[in-house]
Amino acid sequence: MLIIIPFCLWAGLTWYDQEAALAEKRQDMIKVAQSLDQVKLENEELTYQVNRLHDTEYIAEIARRDYHLSKPGEVIFITPE
Repeated sequence: MLIIIPFCLWAGLTWYDQEAALAEKRQDMIKVAQSLDQVKLENEELTYQVNRLHDTEYIAEIARRDYHLSKPGEVIFITPE
């Protein structure tokens, strides 16, 4: 009996500590899963933008919008916002 009671107490405390650590790891796993979802969405958006950069019309649109470039014979009017 003197051996069984301390062993049961030790086993119970060990189980309690491990259960608390497991709950903390579960919370960490949920946060990481949410971050992963966000990174996947960002990756899809960036892949879409890279694919659009292979289109010459999109590049021309960016050049007009950001750098105020124009085609030959075209006049650009900049209006205040």
